Amino acid sequence: MMALAEKKDTGVKLYDFKSNILLQPDELKSIKFLSESFTEMLSFAFSSHFKRPFAVKYRETVVNKFGQAAKKLKMPVVIARVGIEGMEGEIFIQIDRNLSYLMTDGFLGGDSKKSEERQEITGMEERILFRTCERILKHFERALPKNLRYSFEIKEVIKKAENFEIHMVDDLVTTIHFDVNFAENQGGFVMGFPSFLLEPVLKKGIKKPPQQEKKNSSQETMEVKAGRLKNMPVECKVVLSGINIKLKDLVDIQPGDCVTLEHDIYKPLTVAIGGKAKFLAMPGLRGKKMAVKVIACIKGGKENG
Repeated sequence: MMALAEKKDTGVKLYDFKSNILLQPDELKSIKFLSESFTEMLSFAFSSHFKRPFAVKYRETVVNKFGQAAKKLKMPVVIARVGIEGMEGEIFIQIDRNLSYLMTDGFLGGDSKKSEERQEITGMEERILFRTCERILKHFERALPKNLRYSFEIKEVIKKAENFEIHMVDDLVTTIHFDVNFAENQGGFVMGFPSFLLEPVLKKGIKKPPQQEKKNSSQETMEVKAGRLKNMPVECKVVLSGINIKLKDLVDIQPGDCVTLEHDIYKPLTVAIGGKAKFLAMPGLRGKKMAVKVIACIKGGKENG
């Protein structure tokens, strides 16, 4: 697409690609509704995973030339291959460096406390960033129209600006910006799409989900809240055993070694929902898969959600 220009007495002024005039009002609304559905699911899922509040909010949508958008990004950037309605291209996800560190620390079981900002990332951080963006894209997929044909696949993590590029049909990129509040720290992330890839999404006419009628104008009822959350994925985890091991023994572990767990095989296991112990269960098999049979509720488990 060629840049628009308008003549002035002082000369020619190039079109400002940061302006959203390239998107129609209904298209901007569609992106906003899509993003709000996405952020609601992502906030719920990540809060459950990290065991602490993770709040994501849609901020804005910006259309720009790719070169201008790339200048504002700080490495690392994650690249993903995308196919939508027969068209293919690449998108990018850039998470604030400090937020990325906090999420990595959280995935490893840390307390997600703010650290001094570092430019380079470790190999472990790179792998976790890769997996984190896979999860982000899974929730983005769930927010897309049901009748849309699409595919997403994380390609690589780009650590140096000179290696960052994406394959595009034209030079326009649409970036969707999000704000994040995690572990009492402010941050954000950006998802960048070649503009042509979003066209079939917007043509599907994404509409804001109809608001359910509230019984109380000041507060939603528990029934309405339950209805909105019933299709949300919830992490269910069976805790096999905990074990304390000396560092020197951990270093010496080799493939084939046996590690004895501190759990009697005749005692029930704990089933945790969203990180909270809810049930007792015994291990077994169902078909060719491992399974557990719930035998009792943990006192207070139902009352605590």
